[in-house]
Amino acid sequence: MAKLEIEGLGRTHPGAKRPTLVSIDLRVEAGEILVLVGPSGCGKSTLLRLIAGLDDPDGGSLRLDERELSGVPPQERDVAMVFQGYALYPHMSVRDNIGFPLRMRGVGAAERAKKVEEAAELLGLGKLLDRKSTELSGGERQRVAMGRAIVRRPKIFLFDEPLSNLDAKLRVQMRSEISRIQRDLGVTTIYVTHDQTEAMTMGDRVAVIRKGMLQQVDTPQNLYDRPVNLFVAGFIGSPSMNFIETTIQGEGNNLYAVNEGFKMRVPASKAPLLQSYIGKTVTMGIRPEHLIERSHAGGQVPDDSFVPVTVDVIELLGNEIFVYLIAGPQTLTARMDPDVRLQKGEQIQVG
Repeated sequence: MAKLEIEGLGRTHPGAKRPTLVSIDLRVEAGEILVLVGPSGCGKSTLLRLIAGLDDPDGGSLRLDERELSGVPPQERDVAMVFQGYALYPHMSVRDNIGFPLRMRGVGAAERAKKVEEAAELLGLGKLLDRKSTELSGGERQRVAMGRAIVRRPKIFLFDEPLSNLDAKLRVQMRSEISRIQRDLGVTTIYVTHDQTEAMTMGDRVAVIRKGMLQQVDTPQNLYDRPVNLFVAGFIGSPSMNFIETTIQGEGNNLYAVNEGFKMRVPASKAPLLQSYIGKTVTMGIRPEHLIERSHAGGQVPDDSFVPVTVDVIELLGNEIFVYLIAGPQTLTARMDPDVRLQKGEQIQVG
């Protein structure tokens, strides 16, 4: 298992108005899955290409098990990359596609055949080895692309949005497959995606990137529970966190977050943090699942924390509903149980 250390890594593409990556510092522990997530164009794939040696950084260092990779050509980095588009050779069989990296390295036919069989067995491709890649489904092609990476037994796997071409059901299946294979092999893995679900379910840790800058690196649960800034708070979680610009007011022993059409008591656990903000504007963030309709609150919410709202849109999802609510000038999103019966235009209270 290999450890990767990145320090001060930067990259500006020729002709670009701003850097693609800005002084990235990142440590990937041996054997872990680190997921890179962020909006399109934030620099995720560029970082992967720098690690693979397909692009050159403007500055900084990359060390793999203490070995500096600057100037080392891609084929000598002991890194295997799986692309979004599979990059299989259509005229070759599955067997030859998987074995191609070994053939290019001069591995003998007998050893090559053995390693291809082992990789195919791990991926459930044993019965497909003699088929052409053009005869395979999307999920099978993805497995072949993984097989071509696995057969080399590299120090690091790099995955660049490998599931984006698959349908929703197959994506779920392949997520668990990739996680299982990575655990079985114990290979250090960096996985790029724009899909939050992939990031939260697959990563030991997740690195959030915005406009080429690293925002936060943490476990999935810590990203969700303790985001370090508004971008991470709004990016992680679906539906997104509600943000409400409010003024802090003190009334007796309690604090309230107030704006037009909105007044909610600050939870007792947060009140001490906000004593110095009385009279000032702050951004309140509320996860959709934390908004509770009054008749279903069951004593969880103080009476003076309920806010009158109007039901605007209801999305039925079977096991839950998303409810879009109008509270003064702002719209709030709530995630509720399907047994909460609501109608468009209905006046309710949430806390």
